[in-house]
Amino acid sequence: MPPTYEPIYISDSNHGEVFKDIVRTSRPITPDDLSNIRTICETLNDEDTIRIMNIERWALKYNLNMWRERASRWSDREAKYVIECLRWDYTQSEYIYQLGREHEQKLQEEALAKAAASGNASPIDDD
Repeated sequence: MPPTYEPIYISDSNHGEVFKDIVRTSRPITPDDLSNIRTICETLNDEDTIRIMNIERWALKYNLNMWRERASRWSDREAKYVIECLRWDYTQSEYIYQLGREHEQKLQEEALAKAAASGNASPIDDD
């Protein structure tokens, strides 16, 4: 089962690593994070811009170009809000993925237990 979190595409690989570091960590947000998220968000493609706008609930307030243009002028509070929204999205996606893995593992264990109870060595047929 693949992860449910779909990474945001960052065209500049250096920014991509910085973005991952900002989103996937639980450390406090730094001034560098605020500056970096402004720079990254003003260069995103349309699909990822829409995704972030929806995550942070700004989709109705700005169009894509206005949002990207305004990203470079976000206050620290606005930039921090975007980071917190992205971290929340990532955390929720990872949590859902983990629940799915646990459910699959439970189903496998139940199938093995049933097979053992019925005398079969494996629940998988080798026909």
